[in-house]
Amino acid sequence: MKPMLLEPHVLVLGLAAVLLGICLQRVAGMGVGLIVGPALAVLIDPQVGILATNAISIGSAAILTVVRWDEIDWPRVAWIVPAAGPGAVVGAWLVGRIPSAWLQLVIGATVLVALLLTMALPDLPHADGRPHLVAAGAIGGMLNSAVGIAAPAMVIQARFAHWHQPRFGASMQPVFLAMGVLSVGAKLSMHVVAPGAALPHLGYLLLAWATIAVGAVVSAPVAKRVTPAAAQWLGVAIAAAGALVVAVRGLGGLL
Repeated sequence: MKPMLLEPHVLVLGLAAVLLGICLQRVAGMGVGLIVGPALAVLIDPQVGILATNAISIGSAAILTVVRWDEIDWPRVAWIVPAAGPGAVVGAWLVGRIPSAWLQLVIGATVLVALLLTMALPDLPHADGRPHLVAAGAIGGMLNSAVGIAAPAMVIQARFAHWHQPRFGASMQPVFLAMGVLSVGAKLSMHVVAPGAALPHLGYLLLAWATIAVGAVVSAPVAKRVTPAAAQWLGVAIAAAGALVVAVRGLGGLL
């Protein structure tokens, strides 16, 4: 099967989404999934777009893992990442068996309600044990594989764990890196993408990763000027917007 070749305007819009996403991720620790996922779902195809988003997020998270290495909370990451594997497999299984519109609507609405509830409650119980980290990793892996956005699960866990910026934002980079690899691997091995669907040419992925490298450098001065509190609230806003976009996309598919 020949790889998918993109129209020039689709390529430009896709790379613009990648650039905006990496700038947000450099500042708040997340953003590529929110911006790139919906954009590629519209520009290319929902299933292929999410798979491409997973692949692109590997590059963004890899670069930012290196950049923010010293800030990463490795003990927490070590419990989250292994749990993301089973979650990614479940997410890929759901994609292959449930209509994408229903899957997006149910997951997006559920995550949005959960996220809003955790933000509305002023005094959340402290929940930072290993079982909570494992649960967050499994749910995040499932969300990343199913709808391309794992940030809401991570933000909810951060709220319960009192896991503040900048360590939270830095720690999400190896988490998103692992989830991206696991999601792509699960989907390809389980043949989730519809038979006959053409995947974008590999050159586009390399171009997206190059755009990510440029965006990480350009946005570095901005990231240094943003306070931890502002970055934390920006992360919450990104996570909520991501869940809302997924739900609306699902609803639009049903209508």
